Amino acid sequence: MRVAFLCGSLLAAGALQAAPLIDIYGGAYTGRASFSGDLGSDGRALDLGDELGYDSGRQTVLYLGVEHAVPVIPNARLRFASLSDSSRGQLNDTADFGDGSFAAGTQVASSFDLDSTDLTLYYTPFDLVAKLDIGLTARQLKGDFVVQDAADASNRGVASISEVVPLLYVGAYGKLPLTGFYATGEVNGIGYSGNRFMDVRAGLGWRSDFLFGVELGYSQMSLKVDIDDVDADLSVGGPYLALSLNF
Repeated sequence: MRVAFLCGSLLAAGALQAAPLIDIYGGAYTGRASFSGDLGSDGRALDLGDELGYDSGRQTVLYLGVEHAVPVIPNARLRFASLSDSSRGQLNDTADFGDGSFAAGTQVASSFDLDSTDLTLYYTPFDLVAKLDIGLTARQLKGDFVVQDAADASNRGVASISEVVPLLYVGAYGKLPLTGFYATGEVNGIGYSGNRFMDVRAGLGWRSDFLFGVELGYSQMSLKVDIDDVDADLSVGGPYLALSLNF
């Protein structure tokens, strides 16, 4: 539903391009993102690579933003990111996960689906040679993680997370000497009560005179959480190639 809403909003944004003093931008990319770390639920943490067999997951990112010239009203951006995959592995030691209990050496099948929806409100205190954005992000984080005995589907554990997290946001943008080219980057992050969230992105892009653009960059997300019934320490990142629209 959120993907459909963002795609529809991006396609409809062209109807607003004639509005004075309003800039609308959006983009999307999908691909494989490498990740590492461990995941636990009421017990010993499981290593994503050595025990569960993961090294990457399918990532999809969509975003849509609005900027304007009214000083007291913040600019806004909506961003949806989804990471999911499934794998098979073998446990090194006994472990409990959700309602499942697994002996050492058990062959397990696992899957996960982790979504985040960000609403970022920001101001632009500096916009001359380069542009600086400062604001706050409200992130809705939702995820389901499943581990089950590959030989006994009844021995199955599920851990879920659903949380809204506030993040500090800083972004930068600057035009390069070559026509249409630019450099950009941003950081979202916060730490509290032993939890930590940090996103870093940097990219180089090109915008045509006909709304379309392309951006090549690298993004890295790390999180350490003990929320609901999920205890995780994850790092997700990799290169991306995004297509964009700018009205």
